[in-house]
Amino acid sequence: MKKILVIALAVVMMVSALALVACGQSLQTKSAYGLVHGKGYVGKATVFVDGDKVLDASLDEACLPTYIVASEASADTVTATVLDHGNEVQKHFYKTVRFGGVEMVYDATNGYQVGSTKMLDFFADEANCELYFEAVAKNEVSVMIGGKEDKTIMTAAKLLKSQNGYWSTNGNIGQSAAGWAINADATCRYVVKNGVDAITAKEDFKQASRYQEGATGVYDNEWVDKNGVKTGATWTDMWDYLVILKAAIQK
Repeated sequence: MKKILVIALAVVMMVSALALVACGQSLQTKSAYGLVHGKGYVGKATVFVDGDKVLDASLDEACLPTYIVASEASADTVTATVLDHGNEVQKHFYKTVRFGGVEMVYDATNGYQVGSTKMLDFFADEANCELYFEAVAKNEVSVMIGGKEDKTIMTAAKLLKSQNGYWSTNGNIGQSAAGWAINADATCRYVVKNGVDAITAKEDFKQASRYQEGATGVYDNEWVDKNGVKTGATWTDMWDYLVILKAAIQK
């Protein structure tokens, strides 16, 4: 009897294992990359899917090389006057930045370029966005200092928004108090719960204070989709993040 019971249990375990393997065959992790937030950052959307069902999602952003500047001019920097939040300011940009076999050189007129291609035109290609983002994440972005590559200046801790404390408001009060992390999480949760059917046009998403008369809540500038579903997010360029999340899901 014991022998029969052991054999039966073994069969059940084998069948269960095969079932789990079969279910797991459709599990995929997919990512998409692109410029976000006014084309000022390289975004990465990652989704975990089982067939057509989105189980989880995440967002991150890498600040562009212009985000990190030197404190003073040197032979390794280029000084330029640029607009910073509407004000003209003088900054010392590192002249040469390298990542993934790519070399970006700062031009006082055109900013960073790869050869003759301006930085934002270079990042219009998703493959180049991926190359840069993953180099940042792995601390593989180099700045040329004294003829040598220095990987301590443009690091993941300084460039990734998930690590550098970018817009760290805790989200307890105020119209725009959600902060980066809360907005990223809310946007991902909205997509996981509702899918991508409503993500068809930027104009279909409106902020609650303009969309619903007398709207109240923690945030009265919360984005609402065309079906009246509240997203929980308040950030200005919500559409940019929805686009790359949708792109990842549809890969």
